[in-house]
Amino acid sequence: MHQLLQSLCDDGVATPLSEHELVGFTKDEGSPVTALFLAGNPEKKLETADVAVVVRELSKAWPERLRVGVPSPKAERAAMDLADVHTLPSLVFYSSGEKVETLRKIQDWSMYAETMARLLSPAAAPKAGGAAA
Repeated sequence: MHQLLQSLCDDGVATPLSEHELVGFTKDEGSPVTALFLAGNPEKKLETADVAVVVRELSKAWPERLRVGVPSPKAERAAMDLADVHTLPSLVFYSSGEKVETLRKIQDWSMYAETMARLLSPAAAPKAGGAAA
């Protein structure tokens, strides 16, 4: 796994996933929202570093409400097929085991915040100290 993605996992921001862990991770009921970070090769997909920053900020803003998985390089093609995603990097959001939103490439912070608020509830708000919407 690329160092950029490994650091997300090492810091507890994301969970590394093998191919056989993908479906179980997206159906996990332990978190209100799960997401797959389909990164591609950060050296070829330059926006991956920007999306990685967003993943860190989402984790800070919605601790214990968002769980992010990073497929291993070997599992990424299976994850792309599972999510029906053809653009990298992408964040694919799941709620109750169902794919509900895909944000491709880097977006304005408001897109990520609006997605989280919509998936959690109209009253959802980031934890103080996290990124603001």
